[in-house]
Order: sequence, then structure tokens, then C-alpha cells
Amino acid sequence: ILQADRLSEPAQHALLKLLEEPPAHTYLLLAASDDARLLPTVRSRCATLRLGLPEREAATTLLVERLDVDRATAARLLAIGEGRPGPLLRAQASKATADEHAALRSELLALLAVPPFARLTKLPSLITRASALLTIEPPVFEETGERARGSAAERRAAAGTLLRLYRSLLRDLAAVASGAPAAIPFGDELPALTAMLERLPAGSPAGALAALDDAVGALRANPNPELLLDTALLALPVAR
Repeated sequence: ILQADRLSEPAQHALLKLLEEPPAHTYLLLAASDDARLLPTVRSRCATLRLGLPEREAATTLLVERLDVDRATAARLLAIGEGRPGPLLRAQASKATADEHAALRSELLALLAVPPFARLTKLPSLITRASALLTIEPPVFEETGERARGSAAERRAAAGTLLRLYRSLLRDLAAVASGAPAAIPFGDELPALTAMLERLPAGSPAGALAALDDAVGALRANPNPELLLDTALLALPVAR
């Protein structure tokens, strides 16, 4: 079952009986790029086999050829896809995708200088933009921009996309803070990251990163992903 992580919750529930008692001499293979989107009950009935990522240079060349982008753009897209070219090819990612990713990271970084409760007003547009990066179906928002009305799976997927995007940004901040700037995938962002670090409390990026790791894990079973996002953003450090 390809892209099993894109199955709806009812479809995943329908799989449970088959996973518990498969026919004789039968193996069921569920291929998923994001196993966090599989129900815990589905994951618990499967043995997990994680496949290694393709070699970076070969994957970059593949994106250059298949997406008709320059090598620098392909390298950024590959970093966005966490080394996996498949989702980028399916989404027909482009230079516009890379540019939007850079703009979103810049906006998320600037959000650390915004008072906590003022951050919440920006969440609906940030969720929609983040989830649209790789054409994940965004949830529908009320005209007031208050809450999402999509299915639980769609809402969790959209919230998870923004949480992981913020987590990658905090991971880079923590890397720079620990004296390892070469570890960040987007070298052009180093000046902005360094400037923000000077305004943040010492050690706060590492602490915030651990909290976001917990939030991403909790998202799998959380019935209210928007509330989880609110809490995560309110807990982020505030720049001086």
C-alpha cells in the first residue's frame, strides 16, 4: 500500500483487522514517508523497516533534471524534503517552493521577537502556507481565520507541517548556539540566525527544541492540534 500515511482514519481503521489476522502466506507492506500520520494502532501492528536516504549528490542531480531547477535550488529543495526527493517530485516542487520556504523560515524567526499572545493571530495563515509547501491539502478556515474545519487527519497533518518547520528552525538556532554553524542546511541564513541568538536568553533554543519534539510526538494522538500549536508557540522564547 503506497503512501499509506495518506489514508483517511476510517480507511486505516478498516485495515486493522487485516493487519491483525492476514491471510496465510501473505505479507502486507505499508509504505509511508511520514509514519507519524499512521494511527498508533496501525503502527503497533507492524514491524518498522526504515529505508536509508539516497546519496545527496545523486538526489540533487535527479531534482535538477526532473524539476528543471538550478543546482542551488535543488539543494534547498532536498533539504526541505529532509533528503527525500520522492515527495518533491510528486509535488512538482519549483524555485517558487524554495523561495516560499525561505520566506516562511524568515517569518517564523521574526515571530520570536513578537509577544507570545500576538503570535496566535498569525497561526491560520502560517498553517495554510506551511501545509501548501508540498501540496498537503490545507484545512479550511472560517472567514474570521479562527479555527480549522478539516478532518482530524488533515488538521493534524497541517499542524504537524508547521511544527516540524519550526523545529527545523530551532534545530539550526541550537546548532549555531553550540558552535556548529556548518551543521545548518541553509548557510545564507547564518547572519539572521546569529543576530536572533544575541537577542534570545542563553540556552533557550535547545530548551524550545526539546519542547517542540514533545509537541510533534503528542500530535499523533492529540484531538485538538490547534490548541497544541497555540501552546507550543506561547512557550517559545521571546527575543529581547
